[in-house]
Amino acid sequence: MQMLSGRRSNGLSPQSRRIATFAIVLFALSGLISGFAVGAFVRPKVGGTGNNNGVGITRIVQQTKTATPVATIQPVQIPIPTIDRVESPNVPNGTNYTLTAHLKNILGRDGQPIHADNLTCKLWLIARVPRDQKVYIPLDILSNVATISNPFTSQAKDQNGNLLPDVTYPEIEQSLAFNNPTPQTQPCRTDGEVTWRYQISQSATPGKYTLVVLYDWSGKHYNWYWVDITISQANSN
Repeated sequence: MQMLSGRRSNGLSPQSRRIATFAIVLFALSGLISGFAVGAFVRPKVGGTGNNNGVGITRIVQQTKTATPVATIQPVQIPIPTIDRVESPNVPNGTNYTLTAHLKNILGRDGQPIHADNLTCKLWLIARVPRDQKVYIPLDILSNVATISNPFTSQAKDQNGNLLPDVTYPEIEQSLAFNNPTPQTQPCRTDGEVTWRYQISQSATPGKYTLVVLYDWSGKHYNWYWVDITISQANSN
């Protein structure tokens, strides 16, 4: 009798094929699971706004420096000015005269000297003020620094501080010719001197007059002082 033998695939029995197939499937699943695990731990870099060819761009935050404001010195009460120098005789003959003044003891709340240079000073000429009167400048003039350079009219008080309503002393315009760099109205300081250099105008009538010096600090605090002068004839000695 002739015997027929069955054909085996790769020479493996069916049971061996099942075992091999199961092993291959397990190996494939193991590789897949490993791939997911690696992907979970390794994250791609995400670029900032304006990605350049996939390379992340780090934003640079610019810091703007804010300038620290300089504290403005607040005006305080002003003492009566001190006139250090006034020259005479006063003659309309082209002679240059000098008047200097300053303030004393301008102190802050901490007791330290105040150094401020935003005051306004003016020198002008009026008719002679009698000894029993005081020069008074109206508050509407003092509070408006912008108008101080304009000619204005002073008033008078008696020795008790009472206003004399019918007594006025208008500024005598063009009586003094001021020399550069010392104009009639000029910036001045709480410390140091203020100086005026001037000539007596040819139009000034010989006689007795009063020079007035005013300090005004931003229209909030002010004080003034005056000194008598005599204008002589041009040909007198």
